[in-house]
Amino acid sequence: MLQANSHGKVKEMNKLLALLFGLTLSLPSAHAEITSESFLFEVFDGCIEEPMEDTTLGAQLEYCACFTNLMSKEMTLEEATLLSLDIMAADDDEQGEKVLLANEKARKLIAQCMPRLYD
Repeated sequence: MLQANSHGKVKEMNKLLALLFGLTLSLPSAHAEITSESFLFEVFDGCIEEPMEDTTLGAQLEYCACFTNLMSKEMTLEEATLLSLDIMAADDDEQGEKVLLANEKARKLIAQCMPRLYD
């Protein structure tokens, strides 16, 4: 289950790299919170597009909403961009998953939202 979810995050981060890079360059400094609606919708859409085995659509919607909401509050665009770059530098999806899970903030977000998949 985590592997499918993490693979989705790898795809999501790759998809968002260009958007993140552009947003980061257009801002004078990183904000303590991500407020870009287009960025947050991209995160949510990327999460929803990735199928999760043995999970109802409703549970997946709740998980993705939770992850997107917490990311908006606990990560900056700069942090998200750096994480995306690290994931893109990975040799394959498995290595990208390890990079994602090595990031303390991303791991915390996943852990906080994961119970929504099982409620």
